[in-house]
Amino acid sequence: DFKAAFAAALRSAVAARLRQPRTHVFADSVAMSSAQQANIPGQRAAITAGLVSYVATAEDDVTGAVTWETNAQAVLEKVQDIADDPYNRESLFLTDRFKVELRKENRFSPLRAQVVAAIEPGLVLRLTDVIFVPAARPAPPPAPPPPPPPPVAESEDRTVLFIVILAAVVLVSGSGWAWRYLRMRRAALQQDIEVWEANNPGIPFRRPPSTLWRLCKRCCCCCRSTPWDDNVPTLSALEDHRRSLRARGSRATLGSQLSLADQQRPRSTRRM
Repeated sequence: DFKAAFAAALRSAVAARLRQPRTHVFADSVAMSSAQQANIPGQRAAITAGLVSYVATAEDDVTGAVTWETNAQAVLEKVQDIADDPYNRESLFLTDRFKVELRKENRFSPLRAQVVAAIEPGLVLRLTDVIFVPAARPAPPPAPPPPPPPPVAESEDRTVLFIVILAAVVLVSGSGWAWRYLRMRRAALQQDIEVWEANNPGIPFRRPPSTLWRLCKRCCCCCRSTPWDDNVPTLSALEDHRRSLRARGSRATLGSQLSLADQQRPRSTRRM
């Protein structure tokens, strides 16, 4: 299609003269009309199209040796120089570039290539109704929301742990005290049995009531008269025997001290 080739060549030529990417230049509403309709004197036919060019920005991909023009005012002045060229210099440059691009677009079609070769000597470009529309400045992207504050680690309630540790300490210490008390009580009971058997051969030894039974007997009035009261003579006898052993031990200790003092006297004192 000759109109499509014309639009592609026009896009390439305008993009090169304005120093804009080809993807920023568009040719819309391409139509063929007579010279009278296009208001071009001295010509027999014309092709009209609407050109739209967007100005490149710094964010566009700039590759190759060409640096795009990012100043919109400079691009507008370039278009006005081409449209209102009193010396026909800028328009000639644009026309020459357009002819080159038009030949490139039609080189694979012999029929269109012959048409281009026929119309190329009298080909004229004319720019009219140049309109500059400043694009609205894009609003800056919204600031990202602040990151959420790091979660505050709540202090762990260790009351239960402390209670368990305290209970374990009390239990262990209480168990140790109870074991020591029972061991001492057993040793004392064994000593009482040996003393009783030595002083009362043939008479069975009646064990004294337990500590729990004594506490119950003190607290409960119904337990104050119990069969264990018959064991009072046995307990009193054991107490008397203990007192006698203590008295014997004290006398033996006193005798040993006197004999030791007598040995330490000088010989002259002994003879007197």
